[in-house]
Amino acid sequence: MYEQSSGFVDYSLIKSWMEICTKFHGPKCEGSHHRENEGTPRIPIYLINLKTRKIVKAQPGTRYVAVSYVWGDDIFQTSSNSAVPPYGDGERLIISNIEKELYLPKRLPRTLEDALTLTEAIGEQFVWIDKYCIDQNDAREVEQQVANMDTIYRQAWLTVIVLVGDDANSGIAGVSRPMQSRMQPTLALPQGKLIATHIEYTRENSGRLPWDQRAWTLQEFVLSRRCLIFSNHHVSMKCQEEFFHDILPVNTVEDRIHTKLDEENWWENVYAIDLNGTEWDFKALDGLMSIYSGRQLRYQSDMLRACQGTLNHMARKTGMTFTFGLPVKDLHRALLWKAHNAGYLKRRKWYNGDSQISKSFPSWTWVGWQGRTEYDYWIGDMAGYIDQDPNDGIKTLNRKGRKRLRMDASAPDPRSYARQAQIISYPTTDDVDRPFLKIFSSVAVCNVQCIRKHNKTYQTSKNGAKREFTSIGDHWTLLEPGTGQKLRDIAGNEEVFEKRDYFFRTDADTSEDLAREGCRVELLVISYWPLVRDSERSNTWLQDMVSCLVILRNKDRTAWRVGSILLEEEVWKGFDSALAEVVLV
Repeated sequence: MYEQSSGFVDYSLIKSWMEICTKFHGPKCEGSHHRENEGTPRIPIYLINLKTRKIVKAQPGTRYVAVSYVWGDDIFQTSSNSAVPPYGDGERLIISNIEKELYLPKRLPRTLEDALTLTEAIGEQFVWIDKYCIDQNDAREVEQQVANMDTIYRQAWLTVIVLVGDDANSGIAGVSRPMQSRMQPTLALPQGKLIATHIEYTRENSGRLPWDQRAWTLQEFVLSRRCLIFSNHHVSMKCQEEFFHDILPVNTVEDRIHTKLDEENWWENVYAIDLNGTEWDFKALDGLMSIYSGRQLRYQSDMLRACQGTLNHMARKTGMTFTFGLPVKDLHRALLWKAHNAGYLKRRKWYNGDSQISKSFPSWTWVGWQGRTEYDYWIGDMAGYIDQDPNDGIKTLNRKGRKRLRMDASAPDPRSYARQAQIISYPTTDDVDRPFLKIFSSVAVCNVQCIRKHNKTYQTSKNGAKREFTSIGDHWTLLEPGTGQKLRDIAGNEEVFEKRDYFFRTDADTSEDLAREGCRVELLVISYWPLVRDSERSNTWLQDMVSCLVILRNKDRTAWRVGSILLEEEVWKGFDSALAEVVLV
């Protein structure tokens, strides 16, 4: 026997989810958890009153529903002011002076009209939709509202997430058009019905749907306390405590069974990002940055603006300040981002108007590069082992057999170097015209070699077995001073430390820059690490390691970042280094 749903939303089910959340979950979902340290809203918020369809100024404590959706291309044709800076994935409809009496147009894009229908059906009166609640005639207000996204979404009673649809005319599945129902095998039993069904695995689904591919929508999700999520097949709800799904029965009794999402592989899973901790958590930044940097933007200049709400929220909760998306008090780790192991990076550039001169974010921040970025496991997991005693019987991979110079132990080491870079100054505003990061540390010249180009097949051996790979990006290695022999990276970039024959990857343009400089770079020491561990699961260690930035000099002697590497200290000491001040741009 098979059962098939009607394909339309059961609003009473959604109301029961909200009842459970408000009845049993307490302040974490009700709002005090989100409004901690918030104070008075920085600027006014405007809402749509469903009873009058007027756009009105929100009063303190007004309960409202926010909507997160994909704009698409067609909707841009409704805008008549191309001079206003773009917000989100494009320019918004002009709503003129917000102080006048404003009504919604009689005809709305289908998705937005569905959002109003849904909101009214669950008994709510006010809605926030960016298209109508931000005045695009006022460039200053646009900037203020963009910076206010953390407040807008954290204060929303509920956020409606529309996962599918290439534009705002697609409608919401289950509201104006039926969901794509799946037949469910059902067996009648004396105790009830046994139903077999399928729920999409959140990790496998991540990044595949239109909403999941947009950069702006990430902060709309992670900042919301409750999200009502519509796909083509199901509706679900995630709050701060629980996960609800329309194929799972619920009841509102106190001893009910809670449902949760598995947080395995949290770094690939937007559902598991939690930015509500009051202590600084580098791992939270790692997860956020890794997912966000892999998403798409219509305008490359929006890269920082589209995550400003999340950075504001983290700053308010933890006291951390940021410079171009990097935490100021944790810069020695934060500077060590790299390309995700499934891709490579290229500089993020754009042009203002008819200007022939491109603009870009600084090279030393992940914001300045297109492509997905991440931190190695040993950096992201550092909080779990930073206080580990090296005498506790830790098995390190590089303790035995390392080269040692025969030296008089009482004599000063001629190969001494700055074990931690000194951050002299950093930008206090995110002004792309003043991107200078000044660092004082040890610097060494190094020859490098491209050992294979992008998309080339190569083999590696492990435990006598050969494995075949296809290169992603151009692969570069360091050459040993004096001998010119190729050095090997003993850490790699996987969950388990593993030797590989290259240290960093580049795009074709960066490879050309390296070739023009005679394949000579400089290594800038950022930190010495007594012990690093690849992952808690593997629990393998490396001892006495040095992290460096790979940099190239500009004609004015400023420098730009090419990549980051991790070297054994003994390898680093083989280079001739000197203390120097470096200005990164």
